[in-house]
Amino acid sequence: MLKLNVSAVLDPEELNRDPVRFDLLMAGHSILRERRMRHRDGTIICVEANVKMLPDGNMLAIARDITERKKSEAILKESEFRLRKVANNDILGVAWVSPDGRV
Repeated sequence: MLKLNVSAVLDPEELNRDPVRFDLLMAGHSILRERRMRHRDGTIICVEANVKMLPDGNMLAIARDITERKKSEAILKESEFRLRKVANNDILGVAWVSPDGRV
């Protein structure tokens, strides 16, 4: 990855929608954010990236794969939505029934 351009590793759609803030990097700021990046096998993954411009003009980027965390967050959000939907329907009660019919 040392020889690659940033456009070779970032998701092209996201790069068009939300370009890298080189102005902030050149001003000495460090940027911490979530991005979609291309994995070396070509798949798109979610990463948490911390990027900083070094004194020699090179950029240092540390990216941590958070794909599984994002999937878990989406599952939890959907589960909370379903539970909230059930709770907001003025139900009289909830019964858990096992596959063999026991309440």
